[in-house]
Amino acid sequence: MDDAFVKLQLWRKTTGLILTGLLFVVIGIFLFAFVNGARTAIDSMAGSINNSLSVLTGVLGIFVVVFLLVVIVGFVLHIVGLSKFRKILDEEDGKAIGSVRNGLLLSLVVGFVVMLTAFLAGGFDLIPSAGKTLPAMLAGIGFVTVNITAYIMMLKGFNALRRSQTFPAKARRGASHLFVSMILNIIVVGLSFSANLIPDAEVVFGAIILIAGLFGLILMFMGWAKIKNADPNAIA
Repeated sequence: MDDAFVKLQLWRKTTGLILTGLLFVVIGIFLFAFVNGARTAIDSMAGSINNSLSVLTGVLGIFVVVFLLVVIVGFVLHIVGLSKFRKILDEEDGKAIGSVRNGLLLSLVVGFVVMLTAFLAGGFDLIPSAGKTLPAMLAGIGFVTVNITAYIMMLKGFNALRRSQTFPAKARRGASHLFVSMILNIIVVGLSFSANLIPDAEVVFGAIILIAGLFGLILMFMGWAKIKNADPNAIA
C-alpha cells in the first residue's frame, strides 16, 4: 500500500479521535451542568412542595453520573488521540504535541484536586475570593498558577506547530486557531481569579469570561478540524 495513503489514513484517524474526544467533553460538560442544576433546583423544592419529586431527583442523579462518565471518556479519547498523533509526526512536531498533551494532563490533575477537595470539604473550592481565609487564598492562588502553567504548556506546543515547516500549511493555520484559543483560556482563568477578588467587577468580568470562553471553544473546534482536514503529504 502507498506510504502517502497510509500516512493520510493515520493522520485522519488520530486527529478524528482527538476531535471526537473534544466533542464528548463539551457535550458531556454541558449536559452534566444542565441536569445537575435541574436536580439541585428540584431537590430544594422536594421537601416543601411534593416528596414525590425526590424520585425525579434520583433519576436525574443517575443521568448526572452518566454525563460525568461521558466527560471522562471524552478526555481519555482526546489524550489517546494526542499520544497516537504524536507518534506519526516528525520529532519536533511530536514534541510540540507532547507539550499539549502534558499540559492537558496537568490541567486535569488540577481539576481532579478541586473536585476531590470540594467533595471532602463539603463544597470548598480553590477559587480565591476576598472573603476567604489566608490558607484558602494561598490554595486558590496555587490552583490558578498551576492551571495557567498548564495552559502555557499547551500554548507553547501550538505555537511551535504554527511555526513548524514540517507541519502542513493548512494544519499550521489550525494550530494558529488553537494558539489563540489557549490565550483566551488563560484570559478566562485570569479574569475568574480577578472577579472573585473584586466582587463589584463580577458582572462585567462574567460577560467577558462568557464571550472569551465561547470564542475559545469555537476556535478549538475550528483548529482541530483544520488539522484533521490537512494533507500530511503536502508540506509547504
